[in-house]
Amino acid sequence: MIKKYLPPDFQVTIRSMPKRLEASAPAGGRRDAHGSKNHPLTAKENLRGKRLDAEDEVAKNSDNDKIGSRNPAASQSSADVPIHAKKWIDYTSKYGLGYILSNGSVGVFFNDATKIILEKEGKKFDYYERKDKEDVKQSHDLDEYPKEIEKKVTLLAHFKSYLDQNFKKEEIEHHEELPELIYVKKWIKTRHAKMFRLSNKVVQVYFKDKTEILLC
Repeated sequence: MIKKYLPPDFQVTIRSMPKRLEASAPAGGRRDAHGSKNHPLTAKENLRGKRLDAEDEVAKNSDNDKIGSRNPAASQSSADVPIHAKKWIDYTSKYGLGYILSNGSVGVFFNDATKIILEKEGKKFDYYERKDKEDVKQSHDLDEYPKEIEKKVTLLAHFKSYLDQNFKKEEIEHHEELPELIYVKKWIKTRHAKMFRLSNKVVQVYFKDKTEILLC
């Protein structure tokens, strides 16, 4: 039994999961971190849903990438369930893991262990760098941010554009408003499961047999 190894105040929720969908790569209008001279698209334009160029570099790494998804029909009341990952796409072959949380926020856990999370309204985001074993946060508007993180903001736009195609607004769950944006702090994958550790201390495990455990 899993519970026998957990602290007494942990709650465990187990859900069945739907079959995972094959994912084609998200496309984007920029060809590099700085944008081309031929009608480059800004991150904000991408986030507003404009069509992305299918020749984007992300598209070159689509063969083995997949989307994961929770089953909304198997959910408890959102008031009983903390913020957690609803859908995700694994592009660690090149960039990182993109995901949508149950409150509608979109984030990326990059291969260099930096993280970015965009609020559901799409106007502000937090960017985290790992320093002295701690996540150090920078908060920015989507209209104004440092040049050195431009490529990551653009990749966030590409991930969001792709995930939005597979995510319905009615899947967003109601959660209590929090002062900080929740994001994925750590994640690992094994032959049997993917595990996410969120900043709200939720541990989410997605198994290959389409079941899921939330430890909160």
